[in-house]
Formats: sequence, structure tokens, C-alpha cells
Amino acid sequence: MKTRFYLSAKYLLIAGALLISIGEIGEAQTGEISLELTSEIAKIVVDEPMNLAVVLRNRSATAFYVTGNINFVPASGWGTYELQYRRLGEKEFTSVPQAYRDETFVKLSQAETIARNNLFRLEAGAFIGRSMNDRWKDFFVVPPMGRLELRLKYLLSGDSINGYPLLTGTFISNILEIEIISR
Repeated sequence: MKTRFYLSAKYLLIAGALLISIGEIGEAQTGEISLELTSEIAKIVVDEPMNLAVVLRNRSATAFYVTGNINFVPASGWGTYELQYRRLGEKEFTSVPQAYRDETFVKLSQAETIARNNLFRLEAGAFIGRSMNDRWKDFFVVPPMGRLELRLKYLLSGDSINGYPLLTGTFISNILEIEIISR
């Protein structure tokens, strides 16, 4: 079953209006935020593209800003998505190595901060998602093989950055069981 995610025209208009209107935003409750990870296939060849879809869904009654960069590799001071894995039967998850960008926080206007950092106002009841076609082996020097469980962790600590209302906290996705094979 193929799952595809699209951002509706309504939310594209909202994204375009980010630079114009910024309202008061409250904190989101953890139970009202869902982070979803899906894949079209359960058996992935290590050197072929794997299609992973990520959706961050706001089920709360309030809006907040999130990073529009849903990406596993570059960590960001505005919200990080960590892809994590563990072998079947293990207790602890390991994060896929990330490259950290040098982000010097300069005092900017709210509109400049939103534009430069690709922040997205996630309205109540809305979602932001992305489908990625990356190769498993590109995340590692020596990629783990075999039956694994994957999950995604969204992380942003603190109440806000430079006073801007953001989705803060740690949110964990569902667990996706896959098998990584060599060919």
C-alpha cells in the first residue's frame, strides 16, 4: 500500500501568510501532537532508495511554529527530527548520526526569523509531512543490517527561542518494523 501525503492549498496559503500575521500561541499538550512514520515496504535493500513518510499532526486547539525542514540529517536549533533504530528485541534506540549546522542566533524580527529558518505555523487540526527517498547506507559509515525497529523523535527544548512560540518538547512516533538486506 502506498501512502502519500500532500499539503492542501489552504495550508500553502497559511504558509505564505506567515510573514504577515503572527498571533498569540499557547503551548501544545503532548497528547494532542502526533508524529507518524510510515514506509511502503517492510524489506529494504541497503543501497536502494527507501521511501519513508513523516507526518507531524496538530490535534490541539492552538497553533504553533515548527521547523519546515523535516530532515533526518541536519539538526537544527529550531527543532530536530532524529531517526532512531534498534534491533528487534533490544531495549534502547540509537539515533542516526546527524550533522549539526552552525547556527548563530542573531536578533532578528519575527518575520525575518520565520523566513530565514523555514518556520511553519501549524494551525489547529493541520499537519505537515514529507516523503523521503534516501538510501539506508547513506546514513552510516557501516549501516546496521537485519530486522530493525525505526521511530522518529522530534526534539526542541525550552519554552521558546528568542521569544518565538514554537512546538517544544519531545515527541516520539510510532515504531516501524523493517528488515534491511544486502540484495
